Amino acid sequence: MKAKLVFEMTIKEANEIVKALSPDINEGVRVNSKVSATKYGLEILIKARDLTSLRGAINTWLKLYETISNVRGLKCLKKTIIKPGGTI
Repeated sequence: MKAKLVFEMTIKEANEIVKALSPDINEGVRVNSKVSATKYGLEILIKARDLTSLRGAINTWLKLYETISNVRGLKCLKKTIIKPGGTI
């Protein structure tokens, strides 16, 4: 199962968040994630073995993003979540 989280923001803000999140990126047995700064902003790609793992990973990344945004005072222009199983 796959999901893609996109947070529209400036490339500078996206790079700051990627740097802040990099210690939390790892490959697990049930979930793999990739965080990158793109021309659209911050992009988080998640691949999971099952729906439960995917949901847990999405919740974790959203909470990490929210925490960093609150600490840094960043404002996201728009959040987009592509439905699980959608094309990434």
